Amino acid sequence: MPLTRAPGVVKVDLNEIAFPMSDAASGVTVECRVSEDALRKLSGGGSSISSLEAMFEQHREAVEDLASYKYDLGHASPHVRGSDAWKWSLQDAQFAVAPMTDFLRLSGLGLLGLSLFAHPAVAQDIRSYTKTAPFEDVKFELTNAIINRGLVIDYTGQIGKMVERTGVDVGSTKPLYAQAEFLTFCSAKLSRAMMEAELSNVGFCPYVVFIYEAAGKPGETVVGYRRPSLASSSEASKKALADIDALLDGIAKDAVK
Repeated sequence: MPLTRAPGVVKVDLNEIAFPMSDAASGVTVECRVSEDALRKLSGGGSSISSLEAMFEQHREAVEDLASYKYDLGHASPHVRGSDAWKWSLQDAQFAVAPMTDFLRLSGLGLLGLSLFAHPAVAQDIRSYTKTAPFEDVKFELTNAIINRGLVIDYTGQIGKMVERTGVDVGSTKPLYAQAEFLTFCSAKLSRAMMEAELSNVGFCPYVVFIYEAAGKPGETVVGYRRPSLASSSEASKKALADIDALLDGIAKDAVK
């Protein structure tokens, strides 16, 4: 993993633990934190505040794995929280919290979590466009295409850096991307319409577009998105999702003009 355990003092800071880790590539010390809420979930919810450090030491490996994974996603000072740890795991099938029982406690999913993992993912269409231009130039156009539609970019994920850092941990050093990122955002109007049509459409929010330059094709930048599934139970839902598909398609096309 990109972060490894570093020597240093583990400190209790109000209702969280601050602990040091080290960037495996640069050797720089990274300050990480884990909330009391996350530690209590890992411990089953039964420990007192005086045992916060003991809870941390008991589950330190799982906490460090989560901090390392969040660091891969671009967080300079990772903060492990009980409310969002499960999202990181679902985003990367190769990432695993050890042991799995710790992960289920932290996520709060329990048997529901097991049922989620037991069902195969539904295949979705990936639509992409290519332009022979520098990555940064196309990213600039992609960012403008989003902002010019009155939308706000919530997060930019450094997926290329994550894949590069974790390659050695999964036994592969094959270069995949020169650069690769994903951007998340939402439209209040379109998202409201799709959720009013069908509550389960919350799974399509936020919207995600990706951009990358393959290691083997320098100077060629690809922009794309995962199309929302239109196999819905109602016409209203199909229309709402088609509107979002059109929005994302327009953004991707504008980026590669």
